[in-house]
Amino acid sequence: MSTLERDLGPISAWTSVSEGEESQVFGIRLANEDLILRINSRAEGFHKDALCYRRFASGSLPIPQILSTGEVDGHAY
Repeated sequence: MSTLERDLGPISAWTSVSEGEESQVFGIRLANEDLILRINSRAEGFHKDALCYRRFASGSLPIPQILSTGEVDGHAY
């Protein structure tokens, strides 16, 4: 079992979506739900994204929810 699976649960599919300027992006299947997993060398951006979701997300401003953050092999997710 990988560290990610220990933290998140069984991942049944894993597809590379893109590699951005700061993060690597993957599509994963977790508990019968398709999700996006971003991996970055630093967690600060993910914490900012979660703050924006909590404060500003609405029907007129859709912001994806951050379901979980953590660290695996020295990288943040």
